[in-house]
Amino acid sequence: MRCVRLPVCPCLPGVHRLLQHLEDVGFDAAPRLLGTDDKCREILGFQHGENRTDFRARDWSPAQITAAARLPRRLHDATAGTVVAGGEETVCHNDFSPLNVAFVDGLPAPAFDFDQAAPGPRARDLAYAAWLWLLGADIARAEGTRRRHRPVLGEQ
Repeated sequence: MRCVRLPVCPCLPGVHRLLQHLEDVGFDAAPRLLGTDDKCREILGFQHGENRTDFRARDWSPAQITAAARLPRRLHDATAGTVVAGGEETVCHNDFSPLNVAFVDGLPAPAFDFDQAAPGPRARDLAYAAWLWLLGADIARAEGTRRRHRPVLGEQ
C-alpha cells in the first residue's frame, strides 16, 4: 500500500482519533491512519486521484460542485453526535478547499489535510468551503493564505 509520511504536529492525537473514527464508521473519503514511524511522523494511506491547482472558482461544473458539497456533508454526518465532536454539532474539516481534495474522474472524491479539523457547527464549515470553492479559491491559492489558528481536536 502506498502511504504518505508527514511531520508531527500538536494536533495529531485528536486528528488520529478522528481518522480512526472515520475508518470505523466506513467513511471512505479521508486518509487511513497507518500509525507513526520511528521518526514520529504520522503514516497515512495515500489518497488516489489528481490534485488540481489549475482551477478558477468559476470553472467548476455542476457535477463537480455537487460532489464537492457532498464531501463535508458526509463528514458532518459521520461525526455528528459522536465523542469526536466533543459536545459540538459535528466535526468540521475547517479547510475544505479544492486544494485539499483529490479528483477522481474529474470529480472531487477523497479529502485530506485534516490537521485543522475541530468540533464545530456545520454552517461554519460550509460557509468557508463555499467561499473557497465558489469565490475565494483563486485568492487563497495565489496568496498562499492560511486561516488564523482555531483550536484543533484534543486541544484545550
